[in-house]
Amino acid sequence: MKKLKPFIKWAGGKGQFIDALLSSMPKDYNTYIEPFVGGGAMFFNISPKNFIINDINEELMITYNVLACRERERERERETS
Repeated sequence: MKKLKPFIKWAGGKGQFIDALLSSMPKDYNTYIEPFVGGGAMFFNISPKNFIINDINEELMITYNVLACRERERERERETS
């Protein structure tokens, strides 16, 4: 599966710390929770199956929600074709 990359650069992003964060992360977990997703460097790097993401920036969260809705629509289209 192809790894996704952040679609936006974000001040204070975690991209440069991914290796250190991954080494501190548990190998098994049920849900990935990211309270400060920003550009999503860590989120996109691990591509979790179950996740909860948030950010204080409302417009950024609206953008993520639109992208998620479009992806669900594509999945439904693939299932019915």
